[in-house]
Amino acid sequence: MRDSTQQRREAYDWLNATHITQQKALQTSTGSKWSELHRLCYFDVVRLTTVDPMHNLFLGTPKRMIEVWESRGLLTVNDFKAMADESNSILIPSQYCKIPRCM
Repeated sequence: MRDSTQQRREAYDWLNATHITQQKALQTSTGSKWSELHRLCYFDVVRLTTVDPMHNLFLGTPKRMIEVWESRGLLTVNDFKAMADESNSILIPSQYCKIPRCM
């Protein structure tokens, strides 16, 4: 699992790359690229990144992450059962409506 120090180092490598092809290769291999937020010594890019609803909920990122974690043996059948039990126990207040499927 990556930590802030490793991610920051990878971002600086990306920033200091001498050519765009080198930047693309680094981004592909590490998943990191430079952001001005890296200049803030107190900002932990790994822990303080905001979840983007469109990409993370509606375009399937969670499903893909579950597949990766399962393929690497990080999630077991018991983990899935526990997650199902937890999600089934969530009560949605009646004033909340469902997102229509036709969207």
